[in-house]
Amino acid sequence: MQPIPAFYDRFTPELLEFLKRCLERAMARVVFEALPARETESLEACDIREIVAIDSTLIPLHPDLAESFPNARSTTCPAAAKLNVQLGLLHRAPRAFSISSGKTAESPLLPTEAWMEGHLLLFDLGYFKIERFREIDDSGGFFISRLKTNSNPLLLRSLREGPGNRIDLRHWRLREVEPYLRRQVLDAEGFFAPSNITDKKVREIEEDPAFRPLRFVGVKNEKTGEYHLYVTHLPADKVSPEEIADLYRARWAVEIFFKELKSHFGLSSIGSGKKHIVEIVICVALLTVIVSGQVRRELEKEPRSDVKEMGPLIYAEHFHHISTGLLQAVLYHEGFLFDPASLWIGAIRADPLPEHYRRGRLEDVYRQREPN
Repeated sequence: MQPIPAFYDRFTPELLEFLKRCLERAMARVVFEALPARETESLEACDIREIVAIDSTLIPLHPDLAESFPNARSTTCPAAAKLNVQLGLLHRAPRAFSISSGKTAESPLLPTEAWMEGHLLLFDLGYFKIERFREIDDSGGFFISRLKTNSNPLLLRSLREGPGNRIDLRHWRLREVEPYLRRQVLDAEGFFAPSNITDKKVREIEEDPAFRPLRFVGVKNEKTGEYHLYVTHLPADKVSPEEIADLYRARWAVEIFFKELKSHFGLSSIGSGKKHIVEIVICVALLTVIVSGQVRRELEKEPRSDVKEMGPLIYAEHFHHISTGLLQAVLYHEGFLFDPASLWIGAIRADPLPEHYRRGRLEDVYRQREPN
């Protein structure tokens, strides 16, 4: 009988390539539940097929990988991997991912591609890039981003009609308007103009047939009293400022996704000092969270299922506890029959017990004593 190789030795570059193919297939096929109808009605009016939240998270690694995966915080954690994920929110499934060093800037991790057509992209300030806004528009996509604090676009006109909208926003800077707002919502057209731009130059830009102004939205936070400012080019006649704020809040789903990966699927840190093993662990975690979502979707079809009442993190915790039994059931269903006892014996033969486990038990010593 051939000895079973140690578990660690099975993590090979060939396994990594296999898992990448599995992950590509899973991301292409798996679909999840949709968002509430309030969001989807406005999206259908804009011919938007999917919302994609884009974000990254850092995964601490073994110090031996500091050269391959240098971290920006080198003093506290010399090695870290940056996992960048494009998470589809209408179907709650990752559609793409990349693994880079923790020192990699986020902005280059969002290339402008043809797939953006018919998609609404949500991203934070790490991906903020004025040139990218035009590129997404050219690709047939849409975006919503928070506005950087040092951004001060030039406004051209208000997009809100009716009483109470008496401020003439033309040629005002957004930061100049903000203190004078007497209502909760700002909705205006404008563009990112240099501070020294002249009125003549502004008129020339506006008269250019190729000019496409951006939309700047401000929605007041009821708790803090501060404005949350967004830049987008979703049409004002189809998506209200309040809906823009709601849509951007949906980006929080990607934060929950990362918390699931770290809290329940083994990505809080990776202790291996080998690069390909790091990527294997990440691929396995992504596959696991995709499978857990698929299981949840099936369970939600049951008329008396309690899964619908579970938040994503509570559900992930439950799935983590049953995952071993679930894997065994899948293997049995697929015809991979095995005897758990013989599997355990084979593992023991491949990895002999340490010496201190061979000292015997106290009860065995008493059994060997002669009776009086």
